[in-house]
Amino acid sequence: MKLPNAEKLINVYGKVTLDNNHIPQCGPFSIELRVWDRDPDSMRSLSKNINLDIGQIRKDLDEACGVSIYRDDFRVLPYGESHNDWLRLDLRRVQNPTLRLSNNQILGYIMISADTNPNLRDQSNREGLMSGSALDDLKSSVLVILNEIETRRYKNTTEKEPNTT
Repeated sequence: MKLPNAEKLINVYGKVTLDNNHIPQCGPFSIELRVWDRDPDSMRSLSKNINLDIGQIRKDLDEACGVSIYRDDFRVLPYGESHNDWLRLDLRRVQNPTLRLSNNQILGYIMISADTNPNLRDQSNREGLMSGSALDDLKSSVLVILNEIETRRYKNTTEKEPNTT
């Protein structure tokens, strides 16, 4: 099944550089993000292509949305749980709703490893990662990647709009 606009993939390869050329302490990771526009036209188009009711699509996206973390193929909770906006995407979107994506528009995962990400340690209760510079750098790195996606998405959207001046 081919989804509408599925060919519009954004690949971001290479190293993420944070402010002041700071090398992230989190270590290397891989990430895959799927982003949806939830406006009525996009939802109608998706509904027709996959033959599902718009309400059901929205419900499924609401239940599955967010960015999960997996270490060595095991899920690290609570990241990616329903209503867990650990990247604070909804707050970012409030500040710039035209450009920014909200948590319910993204479904994705981050893959890390105990060997290559030793600074990302589990909390003693096994519910999440320990706070610190490595986790902060992981969050910042993901936001750098999201910023690139948002910028390209916004540019693509504004290029399609007719010039009214």
